[in-house]
Amino acid sequence: VRRRRAVNVALARWSGAGLSAACPELFVNVGALLPYGPHARNTGLWEKDGVHFTSAGSRTLGARLAVCLQPLVAQLRSGALLRRNAELAEASSEGIAPPSLDAFLAAFDLEDASEADCAGPP
Repeated sequence: VRRRRAVNVALARWSGAGLSAACPELFVNVGALLPYGPHARNTGLWEKDGVHFTSAGSRTLGARLAVCLQPLVAQLRSGALLRRNAELAEASSEGIAPPSLDAFLAAFDLEDASEADCAGPP
C-alpha cells in the first residue's frame, strides 16, 4: 500500500509540473477512486490477492473514472468543433461553397449531443 501511494504521489507531481508537452492533460489517482481499504475489500471490489480488481471493482472504477474524464472529453470535442469551423471558414474564403443546410443543422445536433454528454444524467 505504501508503494502504491508513493507511486501515485510521484505521478501527481510529475503530471502537475507541466515541464514539457509530454505531461498529461489530466492525472487521475486511481487509488483515490477505488482505495484498497476494508470497505472496498468487504464489498468485493478487490480480489483476494490485493492487486487486482474483481468484475464489480472494475465496473465501479470505470464509472468513477468516466466522471473524472467527462470535462476532458468535452474539451476535446469542443476543440474538434472549433477546428472544423475554422476549416469551413478557410474553405469559404477560398471560394469553396459553404456546407449545405443539412450539414449545418447536423453540426448543431453534434454540439447539442456534446453538451448533453457533459451535463451527465438528469
